[in-house]
Amino acid sequence: MRVGAEKTSPPLSLVVCLMKIGIIADIHGNIPALNAVLSQMPEVEMILLAGDLAGKASSLARVFRIIDEYNMIYIRGNHEEVAEDYFRRFGGDEETEKAIRRIGAVPASREVDAGGLHMLMVHGSPWNETSEYIYPEYEAFGRFDDLGYDCVILGHTHIPMVIDTGKTLIINPGSVGEPMVQDPRPSYAVLDTDERRAEIHRVPDFVETRRVRSVTPFRWGRSIPEETARAWGIEIKK
Repeated sequence: MRVGAEKTSPPLSLVVCLMKIGIIADIHGNIPALNAVLSQMPEVEMILLAGDLAGKASSLARVFRIIDEYNMIYIRGNHEEVAEDYFRRFGGDEETEKAIRRIGAVPASREVDAGGLHMLMVHGSPWNETSEYIYPEYEAFGRFDDLGYDCVILGHTHIPMVIDTGKTLIINPGSVGEPMVQDPRPSYAVLDTDERRAEIHRVPDFVETRRVRSVTPFRWGRSIPEETARAWGIEIKK
């Protein structure tokens, strides 16, 4: 069974005693990839979503239906602003309008206390909640130790990462909807709060070449060659 936040106006700080937590980020409106991740994810008691739910505004309502089905705890990312701007420019149906109003009320950070861990979830970084990129080669992970959290959950880079400073566990699950080209499979993390340990998982048999990003997060890449996918043991879905 999965439990999580209330469907409307969840509090900024949630206190739950749980053992295993699924962590996802950067869906970007990719419903097939999201369904693939959720079908592969092992049994967890909570799912945290670290922002960038949306692709275009029209995808938000469909993402919210799945969020509500799994009672996910979620925050907004930088692409929620993109969806809001898209709706202002081009409009949409009533369901999309409701989703846009809903995302406007979602916070950019959230505290969660679970299984004895005091956690912060932000999309970018604790210092720039929606826009800063924290890559695995970041040279100042010690800054996280000054924040007073046992665990900090990030998104935005689309690069999976688990860093343990000895005091703070820093987790980026990678991207559900737009994985990086080094490995185009949707990824997620599972946090065991009892062992204070997180593992990155990838959906083994799912890849959408048209959704793959290039090496940097600032420009779109071409589809990966099918021979590359075969070398990785990945079946390309037509």
